[in-house]
Amino acid sequence: MLRLPQPLSGRTWFGPFRDRAPERAALNFLQDMGTGKCTLSSQGVQLFNTTCAKEALNPIESLILTNRSQQPDSVKLKYVWANSEIALSDDDWLEIELTNKSGVWRVITYDRIF
Repeated sequence: MLRLPQPLSGRTWFGPFRDRAPERAALNFLQDMGTGKCTLSSQGVQLFNTTCAKEALNPIESLILTNRSQQPDSVKLKYVWANSEIALSDDDWLEIELTNKSGVWRVITYDRIF
């Protein structure tokens, strides 16, 4: 992964040949959360009903992956996000950690800052 300095944004250039399976699993998780299916999609993440309701009321419409850190059995992804009421900025971010169990990526932690 090549990191180029950019003031205030921390954007990262990602390798084009990286395994994108964790990113796809994270996007599926986020899409389910935005449509109110978070209890079915939580994949082992303990989510409270208030979190599910808040996610359904504030669906994510735009995401930019800003950082990815990888360990042998897990990946942590950090995104900035936006929707029709909140513009894209570095102040509104979310972080998802996934683990690989028998070839299947599962979300194990989720945190979204509004």
